[in-house]
Amino acid sequence: MSIRVRTSFYKAEQHYKVPRGHLIRRTSSGWDVIDPTGTPIQHFTAKPPRPADTNPNWVSYSDLSPTPLPPIAKFVSIWKVPPLPTDNTLSIYFFNGLEDVNAQNIFQPVLQWGPTIHGSIPGTWSVTSWYTGATGSPGFSSEIIPVAPGTQLTGVMEFDGKKWTCYFEGYPGTTLFADTIPDMQVAALALESYTSTAGVPSNLTLSGPPVSFQVTALAIVSGDALAGYQWAPYGQWPPSVQNSAAQSGQVTTSYS
Repeated sequence: MSIRVRTSFYKAEQHYKVPRGHLIRRTSSGWDVIDPTGTPIQHFTAKPPRPADTNPNWVSYSDLSPTPLPPIAKFVSIWKVPPLPTDNTLSIYFFNGLEDVNAQNIFQPVLQWGPTIHGSIPGTWSVTSWYTGATGSPGFSSEIIPVAPGTQLTGVMEFDGKKWTCYFEGYPGTTLFADTIPDMQVAALALESYTSTAGVPSNLTLSGPPVSFQVTALAIVSGDALAGYQWAPYGQWPPSVQNSAAQSGQVTTSYS
């Protein structure tokens, strides 16, 4: 089993659901929520630091290796919503995500099942976008929107030189904006899961073929090619890598 230090929205000690069209801004004293006119409407300060979290609950994931990459400008992946799990007490998340080199800031367009700190829709899969920044950061999220099994999802994160945008194509309520955050230099395709006691599940109660991620776009700020970088398997249940190429990779998660 190979595990790297990661950040986790699930373990954030604060939470804020960001109104549509608002922006998260990291400041020297914490994080501001900015409305569409540019006015700060709420400020959050960090909670006291905690010991590093190796987060074994990233149970099946792939990083683009070696890390870190040059600063990333865009990351897009597609995957399909699996059948409904049979256990409503589990928290299950599928996502393509970006982190900074210290694994403290993360953007994630997330397909989720089960309880989360920002609520859920019982008995169905749903999509939302998440951002967490540094130890003690709140977990910031967009709206939560239900999706049906078999739906193809496209998770997008893109940087325009000033701000990041994270969303699912076709679901505008999932759009989340952030600026003044560190360079994103770690790319991941992941399955993360928790039991009701925040432990690692032994069975995800998922049927059908495991979720397979297909990378459709990955670009870095400098525009250089990503030759020499490959998708590599990690986690308690390492995924299968069908295509390790950086900008067209295919990674299939494992459920055991």
